Amino acid sequence: RQTLLKGYSSYPETYDSRDSGLISAVADQESTDLCWAFTQTAVAEAYVAKAQEAQVDYSENHIKFSTSNTGGNSLGHLRGANEGGNEYISLAYLARGNGFVLESDDPFSAESSSRAIALTDQRYAQGYLEHMKIIEEASVEEAKELIMEYGAAGARMYFDIACFSGRNAYCYSASSVELQPANHMITLIGWDDHYSKDHFNPQMSPKNDGAFIAKNSWGKAFGEQGYFYISYEDAWVLSSVFATAYSTEEAPYNGIRQYDYYGVNGTLGAESDTLVYAAAYDTQDAALLEGIGTYIMNPGTRVEVYVNPYNGSCTDAAKFRRVYTGTFEEGGYYRIPLDTQVPFYGSRFAVAVKIYATAGLPNQTYVPLQLQSGLTGQCEFYADTFYLGTDLSDMESMETIDAELKSYKGALCLKAFTRSDLSVSAENGTVRKEDGAYRVVLAQDTASSALHIRRNGQELPFYINDLCTQVKNDGKVQEGGTYYFKAEDGTHARYSITVERSTLSNQCELLAFGNALWNEEAGAYIANIAADSAFIPEASVSAGASFALYALPEAVGRIGQSITPNLYSTRLQLRVTAEDGFTARDYPLVIYRAPGTLPELRDWDAVSDWALSAMKKTVEYGLFKGDDQGLLNPFDSLSRVEAAVLLLRFGGIEATAVEEGQAPWYSDVELNVWYTNYINAATHTGMINGHTDPGYRCFEPFRAVTREEYAVMMVRLVAYLNGQSEAEFLQAQLPAAREWLQDQSFADLDHVSLWASDHMAVALYLRIFNGSSDFGILQIRPQDPIDRQETAKVLENSLNLVEKF
Repeated sequence: RQTLLKGYSSYPETYDSRDSGLISAVADQESTDLCWAFTQTAVAEAYVAKAQEAQVDYSENHIKFSTSNTGGNSLGHLRGANEGGNEYISLAYLARGNGFVLESDDPFSAESSSRAIALTDQRYAQGYLEHMKIIEEASVEEAKELIMEYGAAGARMYFDIACFSGRNAYCYSASSVELQPANHMITLIGWDDHYSKDHFNPQMSPKNDGAFIAKNSWGKAFGEQGYFYISYEDAWVLSSVFATAYSTEEAPYNGIRQYDYYGVNGTLGAESDTLVYAAAYDTQDAALLEGIGTYIMNPGTRVEVYVNPYNGSCTDAAKFRRVYTGTFEEGGYYRIPLDTQVPFYGSRFAVAVKIYATAGLPNQTYVPLQLQSGLTGQCEFYADTFYLGTDLSDMESMETIDAELKSYKGALCLKAFTRSDLSVSAENGTVRKEDGAYRVVLAQDTASSALHIRRNGQELPFYINDLCTQVKNDGKVQEGGTYYFKAEDGTHARYSITVERSTLSNQCELLAFGNALWNEEAGAYIANIAADSAFIPEASVSAGASFALYALPEAVGRIGQSITPNLYSTRLQLRVTAEDGFTARDYPLVIYRAPGTLPELRDWDAVSDWALSAMKKTVEYGLFKGDDQGLLNPFDSLSRVEAAVLLLRFGGIEATAVEEGQAPWYSDVELNVWYTNYINAATHTGMINGHTDPGYRCFEPFRAVTREEYAVMMVRLVAYLNGQSEAEFLQAQLPAAREWLQDQSFADLDHVSLWASDHMAVALYLRIFNGSSDFGILQIRPQDPIDRQETAKVLENSLNLVEKF
């Protein structure tokens, strides 16, 4: 284990997170044994203050009831609400999505020892757990690192008043007495390397100077306003040190598939350098996999994540695709967002995690398990759900490998974070989603409206939540209110919703729209513009002279702003409506752009006959351009940076720099060169991904693009132009594409990489891509570089397809 986790050459001799305003007020657990809950909240509050510059106060009351078996809580540990616990119990609470809840929503009460679980469940998590690092038998330097990086760290201790001195100094020395088990938890917020060993009780005096500064949870009457010093040599203080990274943002997922509600309390080891563990899940209503969560048992573990989105089989290696690779220097729990979200294609899916033995610890790999014990509640065993192996090709069910796991009701600690599509409508108004929140605009003559929420097209029972009161669907939101809603079954995050009423008394009607003319047959305004020009919408309305109209989707812009259509002669369809979203109906707008003139280029005769019309068309529409010598170079391979440029030109996407802090960091892309903004835009629109290795992310701008890579890019672009997400487009096209492929005779179909197989199937089915026939053998050549004239043919096929859609 490395000593300086982040590569610091040294640490300051003294440090105190209070000096930076990171530490929340000292709390008082009163007569309860909830030190572990108070430590967890204090550690997380410090992290939020440091990483997100926000002051929060999290509820210990919610932790104590959510993790207790009182009040009918079927997921509670076998502990009373005010009884003891540890960092693993509070971690299970966070990892399964129960918390944190704000103190103002669930204030602490030492007298309260039981309440109905329904009342606890009314309080919703404000944010989500990113990870929690746990270092067993930490060094002093490792504890310092956690304090500096996270603002504070949690630690264990054995408290005995006899070990305390009048100088607010504490040391429990195992060499002085028989070691007693830890019985208290504290928050480490700093240190002093020169804190004298003479300040400690002579009966327990350490051998050397140096102590951590600790925050206690016994009120300000204890120690020095609630703080004290604990020696580096205390028997327990470094036994298990943890730090919690918690985000206050809305979770990027809205569902959790999990079996390990009580968290890790056991392991299964193997004498192997690799070990794979996998679990199967029901998709239920989820549309795609956003990330996974698991425990890392050994520091320095390299992890690969695989997903089978088709049928939930854990033994069919061909169905798995790798979606993440990374190395974790410290143990603990980690929520791992996937490099690319994976759509589901059936009613079941499977997730597999492959771990590699840590350097210096060969043949030692450990799988995290939840086992029924004297502390957990009643666990359930899921047969044929969990699988283990040294590789994806040799997986066996967990109960086959170790029959005792069935009696212990063992479950893998492996969570799947999913997303599903929500749509919100109001009976007497319109709904817009802005910055992750919903805005309802009511009609002029109404002050309230019932909401309807649908998930993947199905009506979803939900709660409207305001100050922890519950109202089901028959409740109405009212003008001027701010509400929260959450799915009744708990599978969705909490969403905020604001309600306002339209201030316009008359319905606004669009009378004219600049040079766009109304076409009755098409039921839309039609605009024709010249090549290389933009459309500037100008509106004339029937009422409300200052009333603005704007084009949807929102990225297009408002009335009076120029709209740059896609750079080809096909339709760009928008919608135009009232800015408040209610006082005017939606008007379709279709923009056509004329092709440009064909430039003079010197190597037209070098273009193959089968590609000539495609090359001319793509040059005509400004997609391909000649080089400085006036050459097309039809047989040159397409580079990744050229692919980025073509995607943006085709899609009419502006190649501008993204906001500071959002630009993708690539080690091989210089700032402010001609292609930087193209790569930024192509990355942030999801058209092209860089390559990520631990501590290293690269784009490889001048590497040749393979045919399968370009198939993935073009399917993403066609989906984008069709107004669908990548996942939606694949879900819609894949069933027919797979059926069609069964009747085809591509000799090298099995050579397509697993990560590109879905996109290639759709690209072939929709004729975006064509195979090539050599000596009567139909081939895809997925790993071959794609040249410029082949690219032109793909672009021509895509032009025709988008026009068809």
